[in-house]
Amino acid sequence: MKYYHLLLLCFLTLMVTPTVHAQTEQIQTVEETVTEDTEVENGEISYAPATHANLAALFYKFRVYDKSDDKKLSDYVKTLHCNLYEKYIGDEFIWINILSGTRRDLQYYSNTISDRLEILTPIPLGRYNFSDLAFQIHPNYQLINDGAVIFPFTKYRQLGCERDYSSQNFPSNMKFIPDNKYAITKVPIYPEQADPLLDRIQKNPVGGFEKGSRVLLARIRIKINSIEQFDENGATFRGQMDEITFFEDDEMTRPVWTKNFKDLDS
Repeated sequence: MKYYHLLLLCFLTLMVTPTVHAQTEQIQTVEETVTEDTEVENGEISYAPATHANLAALFYKFRVYDKSDDKKLSDYVKTLHCNLYEKYIGDEFIWINILSGTRRDLQYYSNTISDRLEILTPIPLGRYNFSDLAFQIHPNYQLINDGAVIFPFTKYRQLGCERDYSSQNFPSNMKFIPDNKYAITKVPIYPEQADPLLDRIQKNPVGGFEKGSRVLLARIRIKINSIEQFDENGATFRGQMDEITFFEDDEMTRPVWTKNFKDLDS
């Protein structure tokens, strides 16, 4: 998976004084980048994490935001490179160059921004059902197609900045509604594997849950086709559900069960 940084870093290098140039060298190490459009490596489709930065980029890809709006553009830079914002927002001459570089970057690269994302969220398990040969998912966490998937962000907050700006610059509620039908109410597993699995996840729970918790980590892979109902109170992303995989570890090296919803090549 390839990544690209904003051209604004190049603009800074070319257009500011040597003192500032020395500072910009430190800015190169940012915690979050926008991921390029879907790539296929070794026959596998790549997915970008559902971070604030990648969602903000989609607002420009689908032309929800206008690139000529300096206020929104400043919010975008603040979300993508909060340390850049903290260093240079007080210098209007440098900041106007940063916005100019960002605008040009979006003009040339917005069509390459990834529209395939993956959401990570903990899913509590209920009791094991011997008739279904599966753990039931807690009713409040069942994934069914008359509901929406809310984007969680606790795992993706940017590090190295004094404040978390992302929550200031986004609608208070962002959700994804798939167009294809799906229903995930249980996690199938053979009875002889159920008890050992339960023992492992209760001893080493995912997501920082306390020991004894019956929780799996769900990786939900989606494709965004459009953005609807966008205002200061909320944003609704529409598209397709591609795949859900449940893992017993945070590193996602021990899959429990995977559900594919469609042929990704179609």
